[in-house]
Formats: sequence, structure tokens, C-alpha cells
Amino acid sequence: MTVFQLNDNPSENKKYIKFSQSLSRLLDDSHVQNFEKRIIQGDFEQISKKFKSLLSKMEKIELSAVEGTDKVEKKLTNIVEETDLEEYLAQMKKEKKELLKKAVSFLKLSEKNNWPTLVKISNNVVQKVSKLDLNSKVKDLNTDQNGISKDVNYMERITNVSSIDQKSKVIIKDRLESINESLGAYQKTLGPLSILNEQMASLLTLLTNWNKEIEAKAAGNLIVIENKELQIRNAKWTFIVFAISCSLCLFIFSFMSENKRKAEISNEVTRVLKDGLFSQKPTSFSDVYGDEFNENIQKYRAYLNKRSSFGSLFQETIPLAVSVFKEDYQIHWSNKDFRNLSLEVNTFNDLLNKIDVPAELFEGQSKGTASKKVDLSGSTYLIFVKKAAVMDE
Repeated sequence: MTVFQLNDNPSENKKYIKFSQSLSRLLDDSHVQNFEKRIIQGDFEQISKKFKSLLSKMEKIELSAVEGTDKVEKKLTNIVEETDLEEYLAQMKKEKKELLKKAVSFLKLSEKNNWPTLVKISNNVVQKVSKLDLNSKVKDLNTDQNGISKDVNYMERITNVSSIDQKSKVIIKDRLESINESLGAYQKTLGPLSILNEQMASLLTLLTNWNKEIEAKAAGNLIVIENKELQIRNAKWTFIVFAISCSLCLFIFSFMSENKRKAEISNEVTRVLKDGLFSQKPTSFSDVYGDEFNENIQKYRAYLNKRSSFGSLFQETIPLAVSVFKEDYQIHWSNKDFRNLSLEVNTFNDLLNKIDVPAELFEGQSKGTASKKVDLSGSTYLIFVKKAAVMDE
């Protein structure tokens, strides 16, 4: 059995804890604790207001699942709405006033006739009747009422065996019977108060037990809510860590994928260069990269073959020691005959210095030529140098 349906909003569920605390304060209230005295004194209005407030709070919270809620509500409603306390108290005061009047009248009669024993006892009766309103418990009222009844009966017995004249005894007996009648009427007014007192005692016991159950269950449910909040917070942090981990893994995967893609591209470029430019037989790339790409790669292949076969052209067509220098003046090709001359040159300027030819002849737009005889290893060689333009096409 549960007090209420768990709610995701902790503040909503804490209302039940506050309700239980409010009920505890009501049970500890001085007016409620001294309810019997308030009943006797007719000061029940404060207690009634507090019970009405409790009923109002109960209507705002779903407590039907708690055992005893219906019973508590019925008892509260009965006490608040159906108790005719003012009528009972008014009747009790009326009967008490009448009883006191008769007791005082009998005391004066005893004093007037100088009946010392009756004076003493009747004086006690007057004192007890006068102090009835000072009692704080209905039980004490019944006790005092019984004590007054015993005193009246005692006075009647004393009168019967006394030396008082018969006429006076009749008067005394009539007065005492009248007091007993008023005492009986007063006792009847205590009945409703006793019932209300029992109802209040029963209600407070019921409220105390009912509140303990609410407090225990509400506190247990609050622990559940707090644990749920803790689980939610842990879940949030777990989600954050998971998201960061996923992002990190995604970054690593992307990084590895990018490296893999670069490696694949590098391998593909290498393959295309190898198969498209350097293979002995032309390779078609039309199926993979389209006709335009294939035409361009074949064009570059033809150009590269032409440039790479330039040295072989010299070796095959010019039976002389030949070396070729490009625009950077660095030696780019030479046949073995040239290398065997042991000129030890790497640049064009080194060659000009070796044969003592000015470099100005070959600078700018001039088409310089020069020739020089050089003795090498006991042989005389005619070195001929000419600036020429070698076309790509």
C-alpha cells in the first residue's frame, strides 16, 4: 500500500512530509492536549477551527490509500459539525446554578435553625458545587458530583436519627430531595460531555497512529525520490561521459579514416603515375576516371617519354662526348664518353672556366657559340659549346 503515486517533482511529494509535520504540531497543540478542560469551560472554538483547517488540508492531498483515512475524516466531521457543545454547556451551567441555589438555601436554613452538623455538611456541599467549574476533566466532575450526592444522603440519614422535631424533619427531607433532583439533572448534562470527551480521546489516538503511518510512508517515498534524483544525476553524468567518449572515438575514427583515405589516395596516385606514365604499355583509365582524364594522362605520358628519351637521342645520333645543361646551369645529362674525359664539371660555368670561355657569350638572348682545344690525358680535344633551345613538342 502506498500513500501516493510517486511524482517526478520532488517538491510535490514533499507536501506529504509537510502535511505530516503540520499534523504533529496540531497533536502537540496546548488546546488539543487540554481538550477536556476546554470542553468543560466551553472554549472549544479554537480546537474546532484547527480541526476544520485539518479537514481542508486533507481535501488538497490524496490520502485515501492510507488505512484509516475515511474513519479519521468521519470523526473529524462529526466533532466539528454535529457537536451541540454550547447547548450542553448552557444546560450544565443552568443545572449547576440551580443546584448551588438550593445548596445555599439549605445552608441558610441549617444556620437559622442552629443545626451544627447539617451546617457543616451543607457548607461542604456549597463549596463543592461552587468549584465544579474549576475541574479540568470530566472524570473529576463525575467524582465531585458523586461526592455531593453522598453528602446529601448523609445529611438525610443524620436527620432521620436526630432529635429534630418532626415538622422540621419533613422540611429538611423535602429540601434534600430537591437538591438530589437538581443533582440528578446536573449529572444528566455530563453525559454528552463524557461522550464528546471519549470521541476526542479516540480521535487523538487515531490521528496519532494515522500520522505515524503517513510520516513513515512519506519519508520512505521521499527517500525513493531522492534516490531517483541521484540516479538521474548519475545518469546525466554517465550520458555526458558517454557523449565525450563517443565524440573522442568519433574523432579518432575520423582521424584514422582520414589517414586511411589519404593513404588510399596516395596509393591510387602512385598507381596512376606508375601505370599511366611509366609503364611500357599505355593503361586506359576511362572506366575509372573518364575519357578526359585518360586523354590527359596519355598526353603527359607521351610528353614524359619524349623528355626521358632525350638523352638516348644524343647517344644514338651523336657519336661524340656530349653533355646537356638546362636553365639552372646544372648538368642534367651526359653520355659516358663525356664523363670519361675527366673534366670534373657539374655546372655550365665550371665548363666555361675549364675551357676559358667568357660566360657573357651565353647570357640573355644571345645565341652564343664557342670552341676550344683542350689537352686531356695526352690527347687534344676540340670542345664545342652552343646555346640552343630544345622544344618540348
